[in-house]
Amino acid sequence: MKVEADKTTYTRLYPTTTPHICAYDLNVEKNGDSYTFSFYANSTAENANIIFYNNEKEEIGSYPISAVKGTNSITLSTLALPGDAGQTLSWAVELTGKEITEFALIHSDNSLDKYSTSQLFNAVNTNPMSENFGQIYVLHRANTNTNNVNQAAESGLFVFDFDLAKKNDAAYQGGVTFGHPTRMSIDSEGYLYISEWSSANSGIHIANTADLSEPFTQFYAGTRDADGNFTYNSISTGSATSGNYIYGTGKDTKLYVCDEKNAGKGIAIYNIGQEDGAILRRWEKAADKIIEYQGTTGGNSAVWATSKGVFISQHRANYASTHPSLQFYDNKGTRTFSSDNTNMSDGSNGGGFAVSPDEKMLIISTGEYTKQFKVFNITWNNNTPTLTLRTTYYHGLGAIRQMNWDYAGNLVCSGDDGIHIFTVPTNKNITLVPARATITKE
Repeated sequence: MKVEADKTTYTRLYPTTTPHICAYDLNVEKNGDSYTFSFYANSTAENANIIFYNNEKEEIGSYPISAVKGTNSITLSTLALPGDAGQTLSWAVELTGKEITEFALIHSDNSLDKYSTSQLFNAVNTNPMSENFGQIYVLHRANTNTNNVNQAAESGLFVFDFDLAKKNDAAYQGGVTFGHPTRMSIDSEGYLYISEWSSANSGIHIANTADLSEPFTQFYAGTRDADGNFTYNSISTGSATSGNYIYGTGKDTKLYVCDEKNAGKGIAIYNIGQEDGAILRRWEKAADKIIEYQGTTGGNSAVWATSKGVFISQHRANYASTHPSLQFYDNKGTRTFSSDNTNMSDGSNGGGFAVSPDEKMLIISTGEYTKQFKVFNITWNNNTPTLTLRTTYYHGLGAIRQMNWDYAGNLVCSGDDGIHIFTVPTNKNITLVPARATITKE
């Protein structure tokens, strides 16, 4: 367990128009002896290609195109396509954008920040094979019944499309009476897992993003008691939770939950992926594993699983050595990192943090007085992380309660001051997006 500091820059974040580039809404139509390919680009590309693959997923040809921000289309004759007549081809769009040298703000939306008590949480569909690829799901919680705010009536889900346009004016609620809904995650099939922290409405509500007008379901089987704990056939299945995280796909899918019951507080792990690749969304037994927290925690936690174990943060408006802002437990349940006595994050107002997909970087939002992002490089010694401070940025926002990456690598943040999307520096702003539909060359 180690936190190290090196030469650190401290910079105020400024807006930019250069995101991590990405193509969305890929489609193809056959028109006589030609095919028209279309897609939406979130930024104008410096280089762009349509790449074709055979059934073995081997690249067999590409076609250079131009791509501007917005909707693009290109028509190719059948003769221009690689492969033989009758061959099935899959295809993808590769976009190269400008180099990104700084953390920067690329988008803000305060339309859901209705009241001084609003709290926002988010999840992002990063599966290119999904019809809803690129959508951002935002959970609005009307916090506390003050200023004539009705929690149950004002809380619910909103959808932002890949172009960041809000799709619904009235919140999706799925027949659920929300009390204290919090952080959520999304599985590879597009189902949202919404944590509920209140005792009266506890558990994990599951929403199918293919049709959010459908009733939401409850993950935990059993009867809920007055403390929010579920019991099924005399077995404790779950309880109130302030956060959850989906890790893996298919049969390897796991659900990590900040469980408020076990040992007071702990991380419950559910192996919801089945041998046939199906995902189980109704749980009738005890958790497959419980990782009990070490030290003192205050709850209100966010969790992020990795290949080596799981990070967990907690809401700390200001630094407190007795309540660590961040911990890491390996897959055996051993704590190999804690921010105790390191003052590594000056608190963690809202508990929001994110780990990069390659598990080499961690970003966490600091306390209510500093209002910064602290960015750490992660190096691993087996299952023990060392966090080295890379840079610090002032964002000036209130509590950030949840962070997630989109497919291209933009950082989606939400909390008490709306929705904000940031870029992260990269010298390789290239994104390859496979299309859902194949074509048969005729």
